[in-house]
Amino acid sequence: MPGVCPICRTVLRKGEQLKTKVYPAEGTDRLCSIYGCPHCYPVMESDADRVCPVCKALVPTDSYLVARLFDRSKTDKHVRVLGCKECRHA
Repeated sequence: MPGVCPICRTVLRKGEQLKTKVYPAEGTDRLCSIYGCPHCYPVMESDADRVCPVCKALVPTDSYLVARLFDRSKTDKHVRVLGCKECRHA
């Protein structure tokens, strides 16, 4: 099943990945930053809009989404988007 970028909603093709930063923590629940996919980060394609899925505000290319990464097993991971940098820390 193909993935979808949570910022620009582009369906990712095989081999395309999100640019993320996962912060170290103990346990299976970690914070991460999602910067975008090849279609919206580091340069946004003309037909891509970067929108926060929580507050619906535009996400600048120098910003990111805040999310939690749950490691259920070595191969099963789940990501829950908490919001953009602005609405999450407001």
